[in-house]
Amino acid sequence: MFIRKINRESERKSTGIAELDVLLGGGIRNGHILLLIQQENVRYHIGIHRIFISNGLQENDKVIHLSMDNPILSIPSADAAPSKSTACSPKERIAWRYSTVSKISNTSAITSHTLYNMRVQHPKHNEVTNIQEIKDLQINDKNTRLSISSFMSPLWDMTEDDANNFFLSLRQKVRSTNSVCIISVPVYLLQDIMYGYFDYIVELSEPVEGLKYDGVLQCIKTETHDRHKYGVVCSSTGIRIEKIVLPPEA
Repeated sequence: MFIRKINRESERKSTGIAELDVLLGGGIRNGHILLLIQQENVRYHIGIHRIFISNGLQENDKVIHLSMDNPILSIPSADAAPSKSTACSPKERIAWRYSTVSKISNTSAITSHTLYNMRVQHPKHNEVTNIQEIKDLQINDKNTRLSISSFMSPLWDMTEDDANNFFLSLRQKVRSTNSVCIISVPVYLLQDIMYGYFDYIVELSEPVEGLKYDGVLQCIKTETHDRHKYGVVCSSTGIRIEKIVLPPEA
């Protein structure tokens, strides 16, 4: 098992998922926003938010969660897992490519250095600031970690102009406070939204029939420019991301 560390000198924060950090280029840069595009029927984005928040609590960050659909999340406890000297680095695992493919079930697995107990609340879960109204969002502390889930769903009752104005304001707040943000938005609500508001864009899709995954992840905009598709595995110890080979029709 490898250990993936985020270099604080590079001013990045971990998502809490080592494989996702690698795909982003080493985590989320301070002052940057990661957009998770939820394809139809995708629900595992909530797990990404939960782990992102848990990692923030572990790092003693100021953590804010904004949502009308999921206003209070169960934040998993986190424990560092023992490392093995024989393990490959995450970059080596991500960069691995198939030379011969015989079955679509072949994968390149990458294992995170942190194990989460998704069934047990983090001991500091009460330190998360949970809000439901945009008007209540205030980012006053430097290096705040902001989670916004299922933004613009029907519960938000927002117009496209409202959303674009919010994204512009959000970008300014995140930049000025050197904070980081993960925001998830249902895909059907993004048609007239300017993607330039976001520094990273990752698409989350439903699982492919015949493959034992909870979903498929593809980076649209990251520093690594990796456009391969990855399998997402959700378990009681967190989220794992694996390189997969999809059937031609997928």
